[in-house]
Amino acid sequence: MLAASIIALYYMVLRIPVTTIIPITYTLVVIVVGLVGSVPILCAVKQISDTVNDKEIFNNLLMWFICLFIAIFIFFTAISVFLSNLEMPPFKSLFDIDKSLFDIFAGQGMRDFGIIFAALWPIIAGLISVWIVLIVAASFLKRGYERIAARTRTEMFGVVGYWYYRGAQLAIIFAGFIIIMIALILQIMAFLFLPESIPSRPTERRPSGA
Repeated sequence: MLAASIIALYYMVLRIPVTTIIPITYTLVVIVVGLVGSVPILCAVKQISDTVNDKEIFNNLLMWFICLFIAIFIFFTAISVFLSNLEMPPFKSLFDIDKSLFDIFAGQGMRDFGIIFAALWPIIAGLISVWIVLIVAASFLKRGYERIAARTRTEMFGVVGYWYYRGAQLAIIFAGFIIIMIALILQIMAFLFLPESIPSRPTERRPSGA
């Protein structure tokens, strides 16, 4: 139902062919489901942060979550600009069903190649921007999980943070997403390995009258 509603909205507002927006729509649905699934993680980390009296743990994970939203916004903005470009006459002519690959590089080939690059630049710039934001997000998650590992003596959180960060760095070649998926599986194990009682850190008190 959610996917069908998004498809209808895209078609009515942008007049994009349904066959074009279906893959994008289901990508959006998967991302939204992933973000919703991140909320319980934030709640669990908030509880750990309060228990060990270390606010930096939750702050780092919150920044990770915000960066994910920024990355998603950039991604779908790039997609929207790209699809809008395809509706313009110079780009529309490239998608003539009778046009072969040879026609693109023959005669007006260089002109068509420039048009193709102009159409694709939002995707290229968007993907690079998303990659940078994902690395920043992963650095916050890594810091937060390293602090959890130190406070709770659950080393698995440090492993999760390390591999999540490495996966984000390699996401530009898409192999990194496999590493991120493995890190997310290890994340489940990390929460299962948490001790039943977590020692809290005493609150630092400043001397009065200083």
